[in-house]
Amino acid sequence: MNQDLFSQSGTEENSCYSVSEVTKMIQDCLESAFPPLQVKGEVSNFVAHASGHWYFTLKDASCQIRVVMFRSANQRLNWKPERGESIEVKVRGQISVYKARGEYQIICHSMEKCGEGALQAEFEKLKEKLSQEGLFERKRPLPFLPHHIVIISSPTGAAIRDILNILKRRYKGVKVTLVPALVQGKQAPESLIEALKKAKQLKGADVLVLTRGGGSLEDLWAFNNEALARALFEFPLPVICAVGHEIDFTICDFVSDLRAPTPSAAAELVVKNAFDLSAKIHKITSQLYRSFQREISYLNEKLAALNQNLINPRKKIQDFQQYMDELNVSLKRSFFQQHQLKKQQLNSFISLLESLSPLKILSRGYCLVSKNKKLIKKAEELKKGEEVHIQFSQSFALARVFQLGPIHKKKDHL
Repeated sequence: MNQDLFSQSGTEENSCYSVSEVTKMIQDCLESAFPPLQVKGEVSNFVAHASGHWYFTLKDASCQIRVVMFRSANQRLNWKPERGESIEVKVRGQISVYKARGEYQIICHSMEKCGEGALQAEFEKLKEKLSQEGLFERKRPLPFLPHHIVIISSPTGAAIRDILNILKRRYKGVKVTLVPALVQGKQAPESLIEALKKAKQLKGADVLVLTRGGGSLEDLWAFNNEALARALFEFPLPVICAVGHEIDFTICDFVSDLRAPTPSAAAELVVKNAFDLSAKIHKITSQLYRSFQREISYLNEKLAALNQNLINPRKKIQDFQQYMDELNVSLKRSFFQQHQLKKQQLNSFISLLESLSPLKILSRGYCLVSKNKKLIKKAEELKKGEEVHIQFSQSFALARVFQLGPIHKKKDHL
């Protein structure tokens, strides 16, 4: 391989390379010779740069190698090595050369604590199993103001002290019962299950808080126990699980009714702040008072308007009486006018009848001739010697026909 490198520029005696050229050839040689690999070792000299990149050394009993993990890769981790912490890890990455110093290093793409890979696989397997059985679906509501809170935790841990301090500050009247249990180690799941059995027997409890402080995956592993998860699912009260820090998730978190990111957050979730409640009550009281005031003002204005428009029954009756009197007068006037009109029409008809009456004609010197009560209109209807009845205006006469003949008209003389 070396002969291939040098043959590009002639023999070794006649070739002269710059530092950059040699470093570049070494880089090409290493990066092509080594595929992506996994390396196990202990982290030391850890530095988290302001740029977000991580720099550290991976070592074992006899050797060490520099490692760089760029921000784009380390952002995918839910944990971070602490400076000065001795921790064994597995890194996956690519062998490379940092040309500025001529040092080879590993560009780390992913990293996990030793032992976490198998535990994580076991965790995912149990999570999938319990999820398919429906143990993660039930989410019961928490009581608005619990009177009795049951806490399962280590009596000597920092978690219980934080919770009690916050509960005392937020709501002094609540009763708290601690059921002690182991929260780490092989005996912890059995101890926690026994604590759940004791908590079931407590009278008047409203809610359960299952909690412990932070730690590694191995430290929190007791809360990934299947038997504990099933016992927690069967617990009759709503359960808040607050195990580890915000980035830590356990099987008990998924089974519980509510997950709190930290024990302190669990204390804030399980009870309301008494000062906040008092302020809210005062605000609601003020709103109700103002609402009642507005309603009373509106009703008073409406009552005043109704009083102005209120009808006095006596006045209404008097108005009706006056109206009836006016109608009566109007009716009488109308009746009199109609009477006069009809009277005039009657007189007109009488005058017309009188003008058309035969008696009126008779008063002017005419008479009616009848025979056997039959009016005679032509002389031809009579015979000589017949008796006729002659009707005058004021009297009548009986006469006998003496002669019949035509009327001779006088001729006009020119």
